[in-house]
Amino acid sequence: MPHLVRILKPQGTLIWASDQEFYIREATFVSESKHSLKTLISGQLTPNSFNHLASFPEGRTSFEKKFLTSNQPCFELVSQKSEFPIQNTLS
Repeated sequence: MPHLVRILKPQGTLIWASDQEFYIREATFVSESKHSLKTLISGQLTPNSFNHLASFPEGRTSFEKKFLTSNQPCFELVSQKSEFPIQNTLS
């Protein structure tokens, strides 16, 4: 994760998807508190301006297709790096 955050351009976004809501809640906490990322979306996977899911109603990946076509829950986190990253002192 530190490498992803380091190479992510300012205002760049990371998108996580999971069938486990707990994983998304934990990723939200870690991305905000440890990596100073801004949470744009966190929760049930639905079409939004960040994930372009409206263009892929059956899912963008094999993972999403499997869960969405069988009406199983799927969750996502969209995080964004700030334009001027804050130096986090947490280790």
